[in-house]
Amino acid sequence: MRSERRFLFIHLQCWLRVAVFAALTGCWSWPAVSATPLEVSRTLPGVPIGSHIAVGSDVEGTWTVETVRREPGRLAPWARDDLNLGITGATTWIRLQVSNASAQAVDWYLNMGDGLIDEVTLFEEQPDGTLRSRTTGLSYPWASRDVPLSQIVFALREPPSSARTLYLRVVSGLGKRLLMRAYTPDLLPRAAQLQSLVVGGLMGIFFGVGVYHFVLFLLLRDAAFFWHAAVMASVLASRAGLHSFGLETLWPQGFVGYGSLNLVVTSLVFVCALMFALQVLPLKSLSRWWFLILSCLRWCWVGLLVWSALWPGAAASMALTLLGLPTQLVVLLAAVVSWRTGSTAARWFLPAWSVLVLGGLVWSGRNFGWVPLNDWTLVAGSIGLALHALLLSVALALRVREAQRAGFLAQVQLAEERRLANEQLEHKVSERTRELRAARDQAEEASKAKDLVVRLVSHDLRTPLASIVAASERLTLAPSTATGIRQTAKGLIRLIDRLLNLDYLRRGALTPSRAWFPAHALVRRQWEHLEELANSKQIQLCNEVPPETFWLVDPVLMGEVVANLLSNAVKACPQGGHIRVACPRVGAGLVVEDDGPGFGAMPPSHQGSGLGLHHCREIMKVHGGQLVVDQLAKGARVTIQWEMPGPRVALIGGQTDFAAQLEQVFKRVWPDCEVRLVNEAQCNVPGLLREMPELLVWQASQDGGLGPERLHELRRSATLTEIPVLVLMLPGSEAEDAQQTRAFVGAGANACLADSTDPDLLLRTAVSLLEVNLDD
Repeated sequence: MRSERRFLFIHLQCWLRVAVFAALTGCWSWPAVSATPLEVSRTLPGVPIGSHIAVGSDVEGTWTVETVRREPGRLAPWARDDLNLGITGATTWIRLQVSNASAQAVDWYLNMGDGLIDEVTLFEEQPDGTLRSRTTGLSYPWASRDVPLSQIVFALREPPSSARTLYLRVVSGLGKRLLMRAYTPDLLPRAAQLQSLVVGGLMGIFFGVGVYHFVLFLLLRDAAFFWHAAVMASVLASRAGLHSFGLETLWPQGFVGYGSLNLVVTSLVFVCALMFALQVLPLKSLSRWWFLILSCLRWCWVGLLVWSALWPGAAASMALTLLGLPTQLVVLLAAVVSWRTGSTAARWFLPAWSVLVLGGLVWSGRNFGWVPLNDWTLVAGSIGLALHALLLSVALALRVREAQRAGFLAQVQLAEERRLANEQLEHKVSERTRELRAARDQAEEASKAKDLVVRLVSHDLRTPLASIVAASERLTLAPSTATGIRQTAKGLIRLIDRLLNLDYLRRGALTPSRAWFPAHALVRRQWEHLEELANSKQIQLCNEVPPETFWLVDPVLMGEVVANLLSNAVKACPQGGHIRVACPRVGAGLVVEDDGPGFGAMPPSHQGSGLGLHHCREIMKVHGGQLVVDQLAKGARVTIQWEMPGPRVALIGGQTDFAAQLEQVFKRVWPDCEVRLVNEAQCNVPGLLREMPELLVWQASQDGGLGPERLHELRRSATLTEIPVLVLMLPGSEAEDAQQTRAFVGAGANACLADSTDPDLLLRTAVSLLEVNLDD
């Protein structure tokens, strides 16, 4: 509290120094000795005429001009340049003696120095002793003014070598604060232009700051900017109505209630200023008492606003003057307390409001008559408001910077918290992933072990057991021993059959996992498991499956089918029999023929449970095919067949003869393969989607039309990202080939070939891109 009082004392001391400086530099005029006639024959550059007038106050409003002429003692000589009678509703009479010492008539202007006068009547003495009057003011049309200025100006002409008396009757409910001046006709426009320039500059500041803060409010949604923009708009409206443009355009026929409107607008300025202070100063966090005090003041001004609108008059004007200065001082103290807490906005708010308070002190003192009316005090309030607006613009800019800095720090803290949370989450996820991966690995190992057992039981165990039975028949053992071996082996076979039934019930439906696989190698692998049993019966296998034939099947499931068919054929063939394995002429499939007795004539000892063929039919069904058994004249034939179209290949940019050559090369692996030619004009997303290719062969062109850029453009389509692309580059040197390879791979190519004439290299590359399994 001691520091706050010291701070306030320093500010009061500064204001006192300003007042002393103003007095010493001539802001106040010292009292004149007596009222002397005004000589208009000399140059009049806005000479104050307060020392040339006599003033009287008609409290009851009953005086007439004749009363004043008959009783000159009612008016007393005035002692100062300005006429500041304070806020009073009394009628004021002014007497001015004018003389012209020259031999010519003199034109001059009498400027009343104020535009907020309800009614001013000028009485001029004529040479014959009569009086001529003219009246103007706020209550009268704009055309009634001699000079179109906001201040009331009378145009006068003094006869040669004359002296006469002028009488002025002034009626105003808002008080009379006049700085009467005399101007030569050529000097009044200069003074009016200077005044307009000052007023225009101040109003430009109010307008610019108001618009700027309103735009910031729309962008930031900060209420402080809105209320300060409202302050500037209210001040601008009040000041605009005081000057010529507002008076001439808004109320050309006069406006009796203009004074009350000015009171309403001024009250609105204080309301908005208090709302702004409540938004900028951290009063809620500082002390709830300060917040309550400023809130109560705000409602007092709202009440005064309503009072001025409904019951205007001198009482409302007095209340506004009495409430204005305490409000400014209270806000100033609140700014001091906020500044003590370290608020950056308060550091700028404090000097801004101090300037406003200084202007308010001058304004209030001028209204009460404590401060003389002169050029400085007339614009003190407007200058204070302009400086206040500029300083508060800095304060609000710092407020935005503080908010941005706080937001940035909050974002940094939030990002750090998120990073720590993500690290903890990633750690937990990693631990859980490791646990799940370990559990999955264990489950997969168990599943693999189960599948291995089932596979061994279904394919590996039955065949060795059959070989054991066959070998036991050739061994020279005791009959009981051979019989025991055979019975044990057959019991194991029956046990395997039961396990096969249980596994099938457990697995339910089959789901193939298709891949390209060489058919010849698949037959050869399955025959290796039966070779010992076949050799014991001297059975020969004729594998007529072409080595270049590939199947798009599940290798495991199709291996079970082939093993089952070969096993049945070996069991059915007699001693020294033959088994033939070949591919059908049409479509994809396999034919197994034997020269045994056939299914119907097979002895009971060689007949199985029938589950093998049933299982094969299920496998062929999920492959979209079928199993057909035919009885031949000697032996049996089992055919498995399914639909297996070759891959669709799109050749982009090549010629028709090259497309035919490419199709012949691919048919060595895929007999049903079809190569479609797509020219450069059709090389777009819709054109390729119509072909639905499984492989794109890209023939680079000499003109660059089918270069890496075109490929990159196609690769941006989500529907073409999964199709493998094989690029046949233009022939060139090793460096050029390397450069082309980097460009096409960067554009999305899967493989690049510099030599497209080697069919084996071309076929191997295409097979690798289509993920064909060539592992024998």
